Amino acid sequence: AMKVGDFIEDTYKTFNGEIVAIVRGVITEVFEDRNIKVIKYHCSQIHYSDSDSTVSMLGQVVQRNARTCTVLSEYGGKVV
Repeated sequence: AMKVGDFIEDTYKTFNGEIVAIVRGVITEVFEDRNIKVIKYHCSQIHYSDSDSTVSMLGQVVQRNARTCTVLSEYGGKVV
């Protein structure tokens, strides 16, 4: 289960499944919204990006469906 402090990788895809960005970050919050597990994470790395708009995410807090994210390591990052 994902928890606050986990270092995660988040993959952004287009509707046809093309990967446009892979970002990494540290989970700051985990909560359920209408039976969907949602996380907030602090974007600390851009591992891959096809678009300039993704690069501006660095340092931002992102809210996402937890299903789109993979835990890379437990308590792997620093939350600012």
